[in-house]
Amino acid sequence: MAVAEAGMIRADHTHDGRVVRIAAPAVVAVLVFALSLGIRLAGLDLYSTTDEGYWMQRTVRFGAALARGDLASTYRAGHPGVSVMWTGLLGIGPERLAVYLPERFVQHDALERSPGYLEAFSAARRAIAVLTSALVALAVLLAWRLLGTGPALAGGAFLVLDPYVVGMTRLLHVDALLAPLMTVSALAGLIYWTRSPHWGYLLLSAVTGGLALLTKAPSGFLPIFFGLVCITALVRDAPRTGARRSALRHLIPLLVWGPGAAAVYGLLFPALWTDPLGRIVSLARFVVLVGLQPHDGNFFLGQPVVEDPGPFYYLVAVPLRLSPLIALGMGLFALRAAPDENRATVRWLLLYVALFGVLMTLASKKFDRYMLPAQMMLDLAAGVGIWRLVLLLTGRPTPGVRASVLVALLAIVQVVLLARVWPYPIAYYNPLAGGPERARQLIMVGWGEGLEQAAAFLNGLPNAESLYVVTSYNHVVRPRFVGTTIPMAPYVRGDMGQRLPVPDYIVLYVNARQRRQISPEVAQAEALGQPVFVAQVNGLPYAWVYAIPRTEPRPAEPLPAVDEPDLTEN
Repeated sequence: MAVAEAGMIRADHTHDGRVVRIAAPAVVAVLVFALSLGIRLAGLDLYSTTDEGYWMQRTVRFGAALARGDLASTYRAGHPGVSVMWTGLLGIGPERLAVYLPERFVQHDALERSPGYLEAFSAARRAIAVLTSALVALAVLLAWRLLGTGPALAGGAFLVLDPYVVGMTRLLHVDALLAPLMTVSALAGLIYWTRSPHWGYLLLSAVTGGLALLTKAPSGFLPIFFGLVCITALVRDAPRTGARRSALRHLIPLLVWGPGAAAVYGLLFPALWTDPLGRIVSLARFVVLVGLQPHDGNFFLGQPVVEDPGPFYYLVAVPLRLSPLIALGMGLFALRAAPDENRATVRWLLLYVALFGVLMTLASKKFDRYMLPAQMMLDLAAGVGIWRLVLLLTGRPTPGVRASVLVALLAIVQVVLLARVWPYPIAYYNPLAGGPERARQLIMVGWGEGLEQAAAFLNGLPNAESLYVVTSYNHVVRPRFVGTTIPMAPYVRGDMGQRLPVPDYIVLYVNARQRRQISPEVAQAEALGQPVFVAQVNGLPYAWVYAIPRTEPRPAEPLPAVDEPDLTEN
C-alpha cells in the first residue's frame, strides 16, 4: 500500500512537473503579447510616417480590387507587401472599406482628405500591432526552446522593450512585418535542424517564411540561411548515421520547407492566380530596377548621397539603433561568458545577422530600418551573455530569486530607455553611440515624426482652410491639415512646366535639410527671419514652419494641388 502510494505521489509529481513546464512558457507568452500590444497601442495615432501613406492607399486599392473580383489589380507594389495589405485590410474591415471603393480614391489627395481616413488608417495600424505583438510573443517562446529559460527571458525583455523595434513594428509598412516574420521563421527552423526535429517547427518556419516572402524581397535570405544550417547538420551527422541517412534526415525537410513556403505565398497572393509567370517576372524586375538601386536622396557621414552610401553604412547605422544592453550582452558572449550548450546556437544567430548584413550591403539602396530583422535577432542573442552574467553575479549555477531580480533590473533599464524617447520610439538612438545628436551627423534621420506638431500649428492659424502649405511629406501633413498641401519637389527642381501655387507656408523637414533639398522660397524665408514654428522630437528640432512673403495677389480661384505618384521605392 505504501509502495503504491509512493508510486502515485511520484506519478503526481511527474505530472505536476510536466504541467508546470508546459504552463510556464504559455503564461509568459500571454504576458509578452499583452505587454507588447499595450506598448504598441499607446500613442499609436499621434504621428505617422510618409511611406505609410503609400501603403494605406495600396491597402485600400487591394481591397477594392478584391471587392470587384479584379484579381490582377491586387498587385499593387513589387515588394510585394501582400501580407501588409491583407493585415491592414482586416483591420479596416468591410464597412470602412466600402467608403473607399470608388475609383477616385486611387488619388492620394482624394483618399487622404476624405472623412474618416485617419480612423481607417488607425484601424489598419492596430491590426499590424496585434500581429507583430503575437509574433514577438512567439519569438520569445521559440527562444525559450532554443536557448533555455533564463536567456530567453533576458533576451525577450530586450526584444519586447527595444525602443526602435517597438517604434517600427506598429507601422503600416513592410519592414514592420518583415522583421518579426523572419525572426520567427529562422528560430523555428533552427530548433528543427539543431534541437528538436518535430514537424511542427518545420511547418511554423515554412508558414512564417512564406508570409515573409509575401512581405518583402530580402526574406529570400531565409532559404539561403537554412541551406547552410542543413548542410552543416548533414556533415555533422554523416559520420554517425551514414551519409544517406543523414541526407534523408536533413535535405528532405529543406525540400519540404520550400514548397510549404511557396504554397502560403501562392495561396495569399491573388494576382498570382491569374498570371503567375507574368507576375513573377514583374516582381523580379522590381527587385533589379528599384530594390537594388540607390534611393533618390540619402545622407551619410555628414554629406548628402545620391548613389550607394557604401559598404560601411550599416556598420555605422546599426550601432546607433541598438540598446547599450545589447552591446553588453554580445560583449559578454564574445568573452566566452555564455554557457557552452548555447555557444553553437548563438553562433548561428550571429551568422544570421552577419550574412543578412552582407546581403543588405550588396544593394545600393540602404536605410537603417532595413536591418531590423538583424536587430531583433541580436536582442535575443544578447540574452545569453546577459543571463550568464546574472548567474555569475548571484554566485549560483542555477537561477534563483536574486537572478530574477537582476533580470528585472535590466528590464527596467530598457524601460527607462524607452520612456526617454516616448512618444517617439522610432526616433531612438543609442546614447552610448552619441544619441540623436550624433546620429544626425552620420545618417539620415526622421521619417515623418514631429510633422503632426506642424500640422496642429497650421490648423490654429486664422483662415487655415484657405492656406497653401508646401511640404516634402504630403502623406503625413495632408490628412492632418485642413488647408491645401503641395509637394515640395517641384519647387526644389523648378521644372514643373506649369504655374505653381504661391505658398503661404513651407514646412521644412530635418532630412530635407540634411540632404539640402531646400527650395528658393525656403532660402528666402530663412534670409528674412526665424521660422514661425519649430517641432521638437526627443529634444531636437525636426520640422520648421516658414512664412512665405507674398509677392503677388492670391488668384481668385484656388489652383489645384499637385498630387504625388504612387512611388514603389519605400
